[in-house]
Amino acid sequence: MSQEKKAFIVKGVGKLRIRKYDAPTATRRVYNLATMTEMGVTMTTEINDIFGGDGLYNIDDIAVSKGIDIRAMNTKFDLSMLRLMLGESGPAYASDYYRSVVDEYQLIGGSSNEVAELVITADATGSGNLTINLGGTDYFVGVTLGDDQIDVATKIATDATLAVDFEMLRVGDTVRFTAKTKGDVSDITFGAAATGVTATESTLSQGAGTVAEVTPFFSTNLHATPEFEVSDIDSGNSFTEVLGAPAPGQFQQVGSNITFNAADDGKSIAISYKINDANLDIYTVQAEELPFYLSVLHTGAYSQKDNVRQGCEFEFYQCRARGAITLNFNRAQASPVEVNLRVLNPERPDGRLGIFKRFAITQ
Repeated sequence: MSQEKKAFIVKGVGKLRIRKYDAPTATRRVYNLATMTEMGVTMTTEINDIFGGDGLYNIDDIAVSKGIDIRAMNTKFDLSMLRLMLGESGPAYASDYYRSVVDEYQLIGGSSNEVAELVITADATGSGNLTINLGGTDYFVGVTLGDDQIDVATKIATDATLAVDFEMLRVGDTVRFTAKTKGDVSDITFGAAATGVTATESTLSQGAGTVAEVTPFFSTNLHATPEFEVSDIDSGNSFTEVLGAPAPGQFQQVGSNITFNAADDGKSIAISYKINDANLDIYTVQAEELPFYLSVLHTGAYSQKDNVRQGCEFEFYQCRARGAITLNFNRAQASPVEVNLRVLNPERPDGRLGIFKRFAITQ
């Protein structure tokens, strides 16, 4: 129900919808910035002074330009942000569908070192402690009603008590435990009490029976050229890859495993390598691609103390990205991505660049 439209306090950032029309079919693609932290519209007029005679005051002035700039800071990032600022992506080739695994913890060893794995298969339907027995020791991890499989796996993988004895790697709903000390790890057992969580346990051999050998976590999905990089965690020294039998400080790729000299048995290492991934969203930066032309629509409504939601909406018919886009990666804080747009003259018969609207609704 419509109410009196009066001056109001803006208490939020609203939503920004950006549209691109693909000629000649006029197919519309929409990019929604729905998690903004800040959005502003700056309207400027540039006027130059006109002087005549010896007087120090201008006798007139002349307007030389007007401009409208839109600035949006969006909390969430996806590749559409790059498309807005840099233009369309180039083609992605089959060879592009890989990603990197960086600093995966491993312990050089074979059958005398085992790795346990836990796959969470059901959400928590109650609160309580899970019991995970590794090497004959019980570890307790608390879960809460409503935790899904990823939440449960995350709580296990970040448990401080488990971290004392094991290096843990979580991939989705799967947690892998690698013992920090050399020696066999007993079969893993799992108890859920009244939490409703279910899981599949398994004990995986870290090597194939060769003492100085490791098997990467993603060994079944290695890229054709995985480009292994190996470093000693304690000393920081890098291992050198060789084609033949490795000497101390060297390694050799044998199938999906990495073998080392027996002198390096028992060392803690970090390995990095490439794996195949067919589900990637890829954007390729092109040397000659330019930002495309867009239209924008912003809307927002904000509750006032008289219990009426006062809002505004604006639309500009043509604009283009300009300025810089910066992807900030900061520790312990969210990093929004900034998008800057300049409004252009769409050369419509009615001379319009855009339109502003005000509205009020009862809550």
